Amino acid sequence: MKQAICFSAKVTLPQLKGSQKFTFATIAIGVTLTALALTNPATASTFDFERQFLAPDGAAFDFFGGSIALDGNNVLISSPFDDDNGERSGSVYLFDLQTGDLLKKITAPDGAADDRFGSISIALEGNKALIGALRDDDNGEASGSALSV
Repeated sequence: MKQAICFSAKVTLPQLKGSQKFTFATIAIGVTLTALALTNPATASTFDFERQFLAPDGAAFDFFGGSIALDGNNVLISSPFDDDNGERSGSVYLFDLQTGDLLKKITAPDGAADDRFGSISIALEGNKALIGALRDDDNGEASGSALSV
């Protein structure tokens, strides 16, 4: 059974002067939760997109980008439905943030179909990573596990 989380908020805009404008942005989180953000362009930071990361062996429905962790110049990006160790076994990619180069592809050594390695939780600090496998069966059906790399 799906459960939707709903909330509402009253937003009061300040009196605008001259060409001052406010921008509303809607951010979708998951499937059913939506948040509303209000920014003032005069004071908001702008972001320039530097690069797009793609799995070099990516395929339809791999869900590359399911989880992302960043530390220094390294970025860890999950692909929880990648099929290297069976259907939806999952994998994680380590990229150099500055160059965009793929440094390493990580799969669970005991990976199996439907483990979804990297599906929800990944962490990166220095040269250490912790990667969850939401549906790993080592302690029973879909009991889950985490792998330290």
